[in-house]
Amino acid sequence: LQRLYLSKCRIKTIHKDALRGLTNLVEIDLSHNYLESIPTASFINCPSLMKLTLSSNPIGSVKKLAFNHLSYLNTLELNSCLIADMEEGAFLGKQILIYLIMLHSF
Repeated sequence: LQRLYLSKCRIKTIHKDALRGLTNLVEIDLSHNYLESIPTASFINCPSLMKLTLSSNPIGSVKKLAFNHLSYLNTLELNSCLIADMEEGAFLGKQILIYLIMLHSF
């Protein structure tokens, strides 16, 4: 499995082992759900992830090193997330990040 689309599925949380075994996953779309935080621990099982879409979730803050373990992440979409706080170092170590899309997020 390389692409997983879970948009508009009313997801509130993602268990840390929910994506276990999906080592070939390169794209996941979790937009238009009810995630209040970035499920960082869940993505540890997805070392090949290149595109992450979290748009239109009520994510209030982005923690330091939130995406650090996603070595190949080059596209991150956080549109319309109502982010109130972004910790310094949230994108630390993301030299490969090409697209950071955050329209209407603050």
